[in-house]
Amino acid sequence: LHDLDYLGKMFTQPLPLYVAAESRFKSYEELLAYARANPGKLRWGNSGARGIAEIMMESGFRHAGVQTIGVPFKAGADANTALLGGHVDAVASTDFGPLLQAGRIRLLVETGPLKIPGHENVPTFRELGYPLSVEVFYGLIGPANLPPEAVKWWDALLSEVSRTKEYAALCEKIFALPSYAGSAAFRRMVVSGYPEFGKALAK
Repeated sequence: LHDLDYLGKMFTQPLPLYVAAESRFKSYEELLAYARANPGKLRWGNSGARGIAEIMMESGFRHAGVQTIGVPFKAGADANTALLGGHVDAVASTDFGPLLQAGRIRLLVETGPLKIPGHENVPTFRELGYPLSVEVFYGLIGPANLPPEAVKWWDALLSEVSRTKEYAALCEKIFALPSYAGSAAFRRMVVSGYPEFGKALAK
């Protein structure tokens, strides 16, 4: 909150929980039903210990009243390899795009509040009334106390980039939602989300 300057938010990316295409679980409700009937048996991978995927899903499973086993990997690609190899039952990661396009996975639920483009039938944590459902967003940051003219320069540049066809193509490729926000708005997002994750980490 004090060591960084927030120059501009570039886009929001979905962070869904998904299973292999051949999985027994056809919906999020089916996965939860299995987890309730088999406490501690459901194994799900994520892209790193205490990362956003692990925190979001742990909070969601707590709210749903189920006991699961979270398996942290070094990256989303490693978690996906484990999923396709049958070593975990599901994965929560932003690295789902190529597998979805290839028809190798099935999306069950989106942890964030926004719908996944082209997959509006997938429920979101916010729709389900879960207490923690925040956007996974990407942006540019710098060290604290940058000169105002430097912040203004980056803000203008990012705004310009967000209107290019290359930016639109990137968002489409990674299932991201174009959502440019200037420096002040970006900082407000970080400041408002900080205590929510603090509460989730403390549980």
